[in-house]
Amino acid sequence: MSDPQKPTPSDPTGQPEPVMDAHSSPSSDQTPPHLDPLADAQAELANLKAANTDLADQFLRAKAEVEKLANVNKGHMATDSDGDMVFLTRLKWDIDRVERDYPAVKLTATKEMMV
Repeated sequence: MSDPQKPTPSDPTGQPEPVMDAHSSPSSDQTPPHLDPLADAQAELANLKAANTDLADQFLRAKAEVEKLANVNKGHMATDSDGDMVFLTRLKWDIDRVERDYPAVKLTATKEMMV
């Protein structure tokens, strides 16, 4: 056992290190940041807010591209029985052009029906 009066290599001042039992906890100013639940929750909230802002921006850009596509291609647009916009074409060239000019718009060949 070490003598508390002798300085240890980790404590060159000669002061004994505080002893903590299983029931004591370090003071709040000594809590490591990764163990502070409030700081973790605040960091997660900040990350979620940033992700939400990014998703909102992506949504608005995609919505603007769909509206632009619909305005430019009025002759190819229709509305289905659910009220959703449909791009009508017989040519692969039109599909390729839309995919090239409107990358945020995803064309699908079919629509899933919920019964």
